[in-house]
Amino acid sequence: MTFPHISRRRSARKVSATQNPVDTGIILKKILKQALENDRIVCGIYPSIKMLERNPENIMVCVLPEVETIDVTVQIEHTLIQAYCREKGIKVLRVDSLKKINAILDNDKNLFKDFSCVLVKKVNGKSDGTSAKDILTYGSSSHVIPIPD
Repeated sequence: MTFPHISRRRSARKVSATQNPVDTGIILKKILKQALENDRIVCGIYPSIKMLERNPENIMVCVLPEVETIDVTVQIEHTLIQAYCREKGIKVLRVDSLKKINAILDNDKNLFKDFSCVLVKKVNGKSDGTSAKDILTYGSSSHVIPIPD
């Protein structure tokens, strides 16, 4: 015997605006721009690994773009970073494009060259408000978030 009215109510409660990948992409883009302005971004595999090793409690979120190449090394690096972040309680978000991350974070100063891993630091040891809460409550890291152009 099934209870369709109960299962509909439960599924309606689970779905929220923060779990919509498109909305999450818009919020993530905003957070990345704010973090860049406030010098709270760490870009690149090796700088990210160093930051995670030294100060993991200061990281709000780890952003990993989908890898377009069949480079096994990058896939292994991403897998290891995801595992380490999960172990330390850091939210991992996978996004749809390295090029879009590059477009958001590539400023006039050309501070960063490698966008294969992006860490967003917390503000004074705390997440930066409502947008961050929306990102941090987003579903699973198995979903790829589309970032708007």
